[in-house]
Amino acid sequence: MFLCFSCIIPRESIFILPQFTQTLMGYSAYQSGLTLLPRALTILAFMPLVGWLYNRIDAKILIIVGISVSCWSYALLAHISLEVAFLTLMPILFLMGAGMAFVFVPLSTVSLITIAKKDMTKATMLSYNDLSWIFMLMFLSVVIFILFLPNSRAFLKSARKVPLIT
Repeated sequence: MFLCFSCIIPRESIFILPQFTQTLMGYSAYQSGLTLLPRALTILAFMPLVGWLYNRIDAKILIIVGISVSCWSYALLAHISLEVAFLTLMPILFLMGAGMAFVFVPLSTVSLITIAKKDMTKATMLSYNDLSWIFMLMFLSVVIFILFLPNSRAFLKSARKVPLIT
C-alpha cells in the first residue's frame, strides 16, 4: 500500500502543483516554474546523498524515510490556501523533494539491480514510461478541467455542436 502511494502521489504532484500555481493562483508558466524550483533543486541535491546512503543503509529504511517525509509534506500542502506566500511554500517543497529522492533512488536501484546490461534500456522504459501513469494524468486533467475550471461545462456543450469534418 505504501509503495503504491509513494509511486503514484509524487508523480501526480508533478502535474498538480504547476496546475495549482498557474490556474488557481494566476502565475505564468515561468513564475510557476520558479516557484516550484526548490523541489527540483532539493531532489538534485539529495540524490547523491541517498545514493551514498544506499550502500550503507538498507533500501527499505530509505524508502520508509522517503515515504514518511513525503506524507509529511503532503499533509502540510493540504493546509495551504490560494493566498500562500512563496516563503511558506518553500519548506514544503524542500520536504517534498527530499522525500522524492529518498523514495525513487533506492526504488530504482532495487528494481533495476538484477537486470542484465543488455536489457537495461527496456527495463528502464517499462518502469518509468508506463501507460498507467499516462492514463492517470489524462484522467486527472479531465477531472480538473470539468470540475474546477470556470465555464468548462459550457465549453464542452459548445464543442459537441461543432462538426468534426468541415
